[in-house]
Formats: sequence, C-alpha cells, structure tokens
Amino acid sequence: MQVKPKYISLEPFLPWFQLPKPISWDKVFGRSSPLVLEIGFGRGEYLVRRALDEPYKNFVGIEIGWISIRKLLRSIGKHGIKNIKVIQADARVALEWVFAQKSLSMIYSLFPCPWPKRRHQKHRLFSRDFLRLVNSRLQMDGKLMVVTDHMAYCHWILAQSQGSGLAPELERIGPSFATKYEKKWTQLGQKEFFRLIFRKLEHIEVPERGEISLKTHRVRAFSPEKLTLRGHKDGAVVEFKEMLYDPLRQKTMIRALVVEGPLRQDFWVQVVKRGDQWIIGPAKGCSLVPTQGVQRVLDLVFEAISSQQA
Repeated sequence: MQVKPKYISLEPFLPWFQLPKPISWDKVFGRSSPLVLEIGFGRGEYLVRRALDEPYKNFVGIEIGWISIRKLLRSIGKHGIKNIKVIQADARVALEWVFAQKSLSMIYSLFPCPWPKRRHQKHRLFSRDFLRLVNSRLQMDGKLMVVTDHMAYCHWILAQSQGSGLAPELERIGPSFATKYEKKWTQLGQKEFFRLIFRKLEHIEVPERGEISLKTHRVRAFSPEKLTLRGHKDGAVVEFKEMLYDPLRQKTMIRALVVEGPLRQDFWVQVVKRGDQWIIGPAKGCSLVPTQGVQRVLDLVFEAISSQQA
C-alpha cells in the first residue's frame, strides 16, 4: 500500500544546508523582488494570504517543526503559490547563515512564545543581540514587526531594543491576523494585542557566518575495539553518541553531536580503510554545515585514534 504524502509538493522547501551561504535569493526565486521573512509561521495562514495579496514580493518562512512545515507546503500547493520558500531552522541560525546583510525588506513574527517563566527567559526571541542581528539583515529602509498578546514580553522586547539601531513604535490593536493563537486568545476573551514596529535608523555590522574547508585525517593503524572517545566543551560543545563497526567493509561509523550557539548538528563520522591507511571524515550523505565545531569533531576522532599508537 502506497502512503500518500500530506503535502502536495516539496518544491517550496529549501534544503539550505546544501546551498552556498548566504543564499542568493534572486537566484532561488528567479527574479529580483523585495524579500520578506516570517519567523515562526505556525500553520502559515497569514504567510499564504500575504503571498497571494503581494505577488510582486518574495517570501521566506522559517519554522522548526515539520508538522507546521507540512501544513504550509500543502497550503502552498493548493493555492499554486510560487513566491514562498520554506526553511526548517532556528531563526538565529537562519539569520546568521542564510541571509546576507541588508538583504531583507521586512521581518515579522506573530505571537512568538513569550516564555513567561523567569528561568525560561533565556529562550526568548528578540533579545538585544538578536535585534542587532535583525538590524544587520534589514535594508536601510527595512522594518521589523512583532505582535504579541503578552504585555510583559512586549515591554521586555522594548527594553532589549536599546542599542539595536532600531526605533520602536508600540501600538495596541484588536484581532487583525486570524492566526491560530490570535483566535485562541480572542476566544478566551482577549480583545487587545501589542504590535511593535521597529524601523532601522542605522546599520549595525554583523557578518554572515562562513563555511570552512574541512580537513580530513589519515592514520596508518586503527583498532576500533580499543577506541575511546571523549567530548569537548571549550567553545563548541561536542558529544559522541554511538559507534558502529563493520569488519567486512572495514568501516567504523561514529555519531557525533556538536553545538555552536544556536546551531546543533547531529551527524556521522566515518573511519574507513583505503589501501594501507584509515581515512577520517564526515560520512557520505550527511547534510551538515562545515563549521569549526565539525572540524573539532574530526580532530578529536583523529587524536583518539592517534593515542592508540602512542
């Protein structure tokens, strides 16, 4: 029995890990148009409406969860929309890696999680550092819009905006966007929401994160059964999760997790016999961003194998 996909087409879904970064959006969309970003599109209702109402603009939606992405892909397919691309990523990672400086005409986020508990506030979006990052990606006439139902979160964002190069304006508004969370709060009796509009006054330089050329390693001798791997917490956090060895193919697979700020990468390293040497490098088929953290993983595996020969 063939399982039918719950989306219509994957064409709007962008495998950003595999593309040169920052991404050339004119090339992706096949035209030069104002570029608009929605952070956390949820079910994608508002994003779809905007794309239909403003066909002369290019839209990018960022979301972490696949279920939300799948729903948006289905809606894009049903409406035949051609001016939306979808990225699965943390917003901080996407802005650091995917978008060039001064590339966005507008960024908006509707009802981001306010993380009301004090111990969770470190997870909030729109901290001072994040707003400075937003600033760097906006064009000089660009703007940021944030809408929230949470008054304390609204005032926290306003406080964070100092030193961001963005000038805020606060407006109290009624229900205006017909999204899932707006409808939820409206049904619970909330009639007033907070809309923050930030206009860029000055440019703050936050360079795009750059990829590096990964260096693979070679060793003469390797005993998989004696290999002991230790993680690393200085700068990038590295953890080794598991190891598999195939004696017939003379190949070892090592699963590693590396965390560099908001960027988390879970991938496999292979140690494979080629002639009279063992080669250490990322396993084929892994989608990863080649960073200093990934290089540190390869170096740690190399150091652990080399210590066997000491």
